[in-house]
Amino acid sequence: LCMEKINNISFASGSRDREIIIWQKQPNQAFSCSNKISTHSAAVLSLCKLTDTTFASSSGDNTIIISTIEGLSLQTFHEHTNWVW
Repeated sequence: LCMEKINNISFASGSRDREIIIWQKQPNQAFSCSNKISTHSAAVLSLCKLTDTTFASSSGDNTIIISTIEGLSLQTFHEHTNWVW
C-alpha cells in the first residue's frame, strides 16, 4: 500500500504510473485530487509524512525525494543503487 496521511484533510497516494496524487477532503466530505506530482522516473514505492506540508517518496528509480504537497521538490537522494522500498 503506497498511501500516507498528510494532515487532517489530505493524504497522498503513489503508483506504478510514477505519479503521486495529493487528495484533499472537500466540504461535502468527499476526497478529490488537489495535485499530481511527477518527480520520479519509475514506480512510486513508498511515502512517508515529514510535516503537515512535506513528505518523502521512494521509487524504483533508486531515489528518495523530499517534496511539498504543492509539488515542489526540496531534495533528492541518489545514494541507493537499486529500488528504494
